[in-house]
Amino acid sequence: MTTRTHEGLVRVRNEDSVLIDADQGLAIVADGMGGLMAGDEASAVAVEAVRREVCDSPDRIDTDPDLGAVMQAAHRRVIERAESLNFLGKMGTTLVICLIRDQRAWIAHAGDSRAYVLNDTLQQLSKDHTVAQRQIDMGQLNPKRAYLSPGRHVLTQAVGMPGVLNPQLLNIAFESRVMMCTDGLCDMVSHDEIEALLKVDDIEEAATELLRAALDAGGRDNVSLTLIDPI
Repeated sequence: MTTRTHEGLVRVRNEDSVLIDADQGLAIVADGMGGLMAGDEASAVAVEAVRREVCDSPDRIDTDPDLGAVMQAAHRRVIERAESLNFLGKMGTTLVICLIRDQRAWIAHAGDSRAYVLNDTLQQLSKDHTVAQRQIDMGQLNPKRAYLSPGRHVLTQAVGMPGVLNPQLLNIAFESRVMMCTDGLCDMVSHDEIEALLKVDDIEEAATELLRAALDAGGRDNVSLTLIDPI
């Protein structure tokens, strides 16, 4: 397991938060939003809430982990912090969790940060919670034109966003490298280039090269990623 995070070349502050705990088989990536310090706060609060749920109560997250409940706990905690700061409805965060249990990767996701798996080719596991993706699902937008859509970063789900949180939950056989990242990577680096860099055998070198590719492409946003290899 390894992780990288960088403020990028344009933003003055890094609103992403990441965490890896190899002993627990846990990796988390969050991309905060809300301006001022709210984005930083939201992502940090969400990550800490997940860490507490998983690491401080390991008996609750055993062979069949309920990451839906973990996501809801993070959602409540961010809303509580927003209320305490008078930022209710003005701060939130994307969130991707990966928990390795019994040779399976259990993944929970909300927002437009992503989870991928590298088999023979790179496969996106998560489905963006955005207006553009909803338009694609309804047949109103050509997927090949989605990168031009003004709705590509308008979120329909996020941790801390008022309303009901409906995270995506999935699990896969943990047989290949898994990557989680914020849009600062997947917006700046093409799918094919990400695939090529993920095929670098050394996990540390692959992570460094992925970060460098996002920065070389302009680094217009914070960039965060985690890589997880089967043991």
